[in-house]
Amino acid sequence: MPSDSAESPPQPRGVAPLPAPDTRPLGLTVVAIWTGVWGAFGALIGMLAAFAGGAGLALLGLLLVAWGVASLAVAHGLWTVQPRSHRWAKLLYIVGIALSLLDLVVPPYDDGTIALGVISIVVSGVILQYLARPEVAELFPAEMPRT
Repeated sequence: MPSDSAESPPQPRGVAPLPAPDTRPLGLTVVAIWTGVWGAFGALIGMLAAFAGGAGLALLGLLLVAWGVASLAVAHGLWTVQPRSHRWAKLLYIVGIALSLLDLVVPPYDDGTIALGVISIVVSGVILQYLARPEVAELFPAEMPRT
């Protein structure tokens, strides 16, 4: 007996269907935008640093560009609810916390550096806690097994 509802076309392997805009939680939208904005900012600052001069600054700039591009990719994956983006987002924010902690213990110290490091740790922790919620994690289907 044919069903009354039309069947959706099959999805390619490893590609999650895009959620309807009203099904993606507002929190996930905010995290995706936050990640994308800071990724774009990091890539821009990295490009400026890479061309500012000096080998050490150029290396730091290239690392910032890589971090920014990775953040932009994660932001896109969160926005489109791609399977691997949940894992990569958690990894990105865990590494961000580790780098912020490192920044707090390595001199030079000033009030701005300490405040920014603490704020970064708190924001990253809140985002990690949000991503760990069961209702958010279940939006991201498990990775497809490789054949």
